[in-house]
Amino acid sequence: MSQAVGRQCLLAAALVVLLAGCAFNPLGISDEAWAAMSEAQRHEARLQQAELDRARAEQRAAEARLREAEVAREAQLLEQRRRDARPGERLQCVIDPVEGRLGGKWRAADPVLIDVVTGIDTRFTIDEDRRRSRYSAHGHARFDGRTLLICPEPPDSRHARSACARVVGNRSDFRSSIQQPIEVSRLLRGQLRCDPYHHRSRRR
Repeated sequence: MSQAVGRQCLLAAALVVLLAGCAFNPLGISDEAWAAMSEAQRHEARLQQAELDRARAEQRAAEARLREAEVAREAQLLEQRRRDARPGERLQCVIDPVEGRLGGKWRAADPVLIDVVTGIDTRFTIDEDRRRSRYSAHGHARFDGRTLLICPEPPDSRHARSACARVVGNRSDFRSSIQQPIEVSRLLRGQLRCDPYHHRSRRR
């Protein structure tokens, strides 16, 4: 037997042992106890394990539904706040041109749109230029009427504030267009333009 074939046989044997070690008995029963059980007892243990697995899967599905419902509720609240925003409470911003920190390097990205209203954190998306392979990332924005924060994480999370870019102005500043370069560490850099949202009068 050649050395190469011998190494292959040893690797195959090691793989069999590894896979055997990864096979667990139902309910965490030890190998010694499993060997001492009757076939009927083993069958009952398998049934109990299947029931536990089913209950855990149902719990995960219920938790996922709750998360989806919470996301939908937050989106509905944001849209309502946007509709009800008074002058000076809502900004519509675009960052263009823009580069995003995507896939571990700076890459040209599609224009980034941020529609933010006071009182609610807003999550936005950064997508790599559509002409290239697609990477994406997410950022967070918050506006309090005087300061716009653009952050790599939710502004209230640990250490997030130190990584945020700030656009500061008074109420009159934010009632007209604001333009300036912006860079957020590990997230994006580009040219920011923000315009106040103007309600359109409804015809009756």
